[in-house]
Amino acid sequence: MNQSLLNEYEELLLQRDQLLLDADQIELQYVQAFGEARKNLFEEQIACIRCKKALAWYQQARNHGLSVDPDQLKSYLDHEMLSYQLQLSQMIRDNEAAADTRAVTPYEERRSRSLYRILARKLHPDMHPDLVGDDLLRTESGRRTKSRTSGTTSADGASGACAPPRRGMSAP
Repeated sequence: MNQSLLNEYEELLLQRDQLLLDADQIELQYVQAFGEARKNLFEEQIACIRCKKALAWYQQARNHGLSVDPDQLKSYLDHEMLSYQLQLSQMIRDNEAAADTRAVTPYEERRSRSLYRILARKLHPDMHPDLVGDDLLRTESGRRTKSRTSGTTSADGASGACAPPRRGMSAP
C-alpha cells in the first residue's frame, strides 16, 4: 500500500515537472508571438491613464477655483505613472529576452535529459563510494576522472573540486 502511494506520488511529481516545463515553453512562444503587440497596447493604455489623471487634476483644480501649475501637474503625473512605467520596462525586457531565445526542440530535451542521466549515474556517490568531493575532477576533455594525486589540481592546471550532482537537482 505505501509503495503504491509512493510510486503514485513520484509519478505526479514527474507530471508536474513536465507541465511546468511545457508552461515555460508555451509562455516563451506566447511572448515571442504577441509580446510586441502587448507592449504597444500597454503603451496606449498608459497614455490613456495619463490623460485621465490629467483631466481629473484639471477638474479638481477647476472645482476648487484654483489655477493649474504645469510643473506641479507634471510632477504629479510622473509620480502616479511610475508603477506603470516599471511594468512597461519589465515587459520590454521580457520581449527582448524572448526574442533572443528559441524554444527547445523535443529532440534537444530528450538528448539533454539522456546526457544528464548518464553523468548522474557515472558520478553518483552510491555508485562510487570511494570517489567523493575532491576525488572527482574535470579534465581537459571535460570528462570526470579519479584523481591520481592527492591534490586538487585538474589536468589543465586549474584548482578546485567538482562535487557530484545532488539528488533532486534538475538537468542543466
